Amino acid sequence: MFRKINSLYSRILLFLFLSLFFINSIPQNASATNNNDLEKKCIDLVEKGVEHIKKVGIEQAFKDFKDYKKNFISDELYLFTFNTKGECIQHAINPKLVGVNLTKIQDTKGKLFIKELIDKSNSNLAGWIDYYWTNPKTKKITPKKTYYIRENNIAGGIILSSGFYLK
Repeated sequence: MFRKINSLYSRILLFLFLSLFFINSIPQNASATNNNDLEKKCIDLVEKGVEHIKKVGIEQAFKDFKDYKKNFISDELYLFTFNTKGECIQHAINPKLVGVNLTKIQDTKGKLFIKELIDKSNSNLAGWIDYYWTNPKTKKITPKKTYYIRENNIAGGIILSSGFYLK
């Protein structure tokens, strides 16, 4: 009888050990960690962009933002800039948007997200906006998160931004 109890006890311990091992080997919130990493990279990129504008001037900085060798484009992260009226004055990936006022553009849910960006930047010089946009890699409508910094002392006021698709 003692042998049966000992054997049962050993099996239970082995089961518990293996359960803990397998549970701990599953990535916990892998997408949340990935999104947190992207948030930090996004903030760092926008701050780096602001400092670069201050260092080399807006004209040279805008050229550098499009140059892959200058390290302002990384994976899905890149910089885009608006004036305080919502006109795109720089876009590292899509130069066709430059000169276009985008305050009337809606995301796939009807949200005027550029207008929101402008409005939020009037009261908060840095922050986040969320919207839905087509991910160019997956071709699917995906939540996107964009970080911005408003600099009122550059070119009459600019809003430098970068965003990423949520995983």
